[in-house]
Amino acid sequence: MADRLVVIHSPEIRDEYLAAWMGLTGLGYDPHTLPASRILRMLRYPVQRAIIWPDVPSENLPLPGGAVVRLPVLREATEADRQALERFRDYAASVRAAAVEALGDGIPEGERRLIALELAGRKRTTRAVLILTESEIKEVGHHARDPGGPDPGGGAAAP
Repeated sequence: MADRLVVIHSPEIRDEYLAAWMGLTGLGYDPHTLPASRILRMLRYPVQRAIIWPDVPSENLPLPGGAVVRLPVLREATEADRQALERFRDYAASVRAAAVEALGDGIPEGERRLIALELAGRKRTTRAVLILTESEIKEVGHHARDPGGPDPGGGAAAP
């Protein structure tokens, strides 16, 4: 199991994931580069509306479980967050639970329909721009470092 668990998120669509911290790329990394983390469980389903026009329903799919991504760290994982590893047998179960919870939030019909389609098994493409390739994952592992404390560049520091 990961030594360090964090909660990562996409601020624009408000999804949250329990993830294993993998670190920052070293050796001249850009201070605005986000840290790499491996997605373990979903904690909050993404909102199903456009970022620019929040009153327009727009599909925002969850990132795939096990993917290594660069997303901002929201916080260190709490004990309640860590319990998701035991509460859900796998990533897909955590996505279903988060989707069902999102349906109970009194959301508009258009957003409700998009989540229901996902729960019914419709498969779509993923947000691949956030997902690291195998060679990038190897680079993170080879050059990973945790500077600790706030990032003077305002980007990738651990919480």
